[in-house]
Amino acid sequence: MKTIAFCLAAVMCFAANAQQALRAPQLTPFGDAQWWVLTEPLPFRIGRSREVITVPRGFVTDLASTPRFLWSALPRTGAYMSPAVLHDYLYWDQRCARKQADEIFRIEMADFGVDATVARLIFAAVDELGTAAWSDNAAAQNRGVTRFMPEAMLAEFLSQPFDAASTWAKFHGQISAAGKGLPAGSDADPNRALGDICTRAIQAHRLQ
Repeated sequence: MKTIAFCLAAVMCFAANAQQALRAPQLTPFGDAQWWVLTEPLPFRIGRSREVITVPRGFVTDLASTPRFLWSALPRTGAYMSPAVLHDYLYWDQRCARKQADEIFRIEMADFGVDATVARLIFAAVDELGTAAWSDNAAAQNRGVTRFMPEAMLAEFLSQPFDAASTWAKFHGQISAAGKGLPAGSDADPNRALGDICTRAIQAHRLQ
């Protein structure tokens, strides 16, 4: 919690220096405005490597997972939003090690022009709070929870007028065990051998 308190004091001084994201993800909010669904695939070339990780269409994210009391100083959107979506995906997928996911987050924040001091503060908070998030995601998957919206459901959701009652919790409850969206390693998975991709991307970035 000391790290979070430090972030609150320091980010207010530096957040204004962060540049805009190079490419904004195509996202649509659910009715609760807490969860968002990616409506188009979001590919990232990691740092100076040739490795690409694509966050798939249909992935459900809460954007930058900053505590609510920090939202006025460090909102969930900003120059760090796209890297945060990638980081959220890697934390959910878990084929890359947690430290690899964090390192890729750090690399991508730099690439997206996040102020260096802001990036260090965000990374410090991730380092402090990430263990719980990683464990919670693993436990959720063991319970059969998904963070992917099946294509048919997503298409129907996008075709309807925006409705405050259309929350992720409502849609999630309708997803059957037989249709949980995009399983890792399936034919539709854009990131085959994702663990190897993370390893190569980080090694290549360090060598250049």
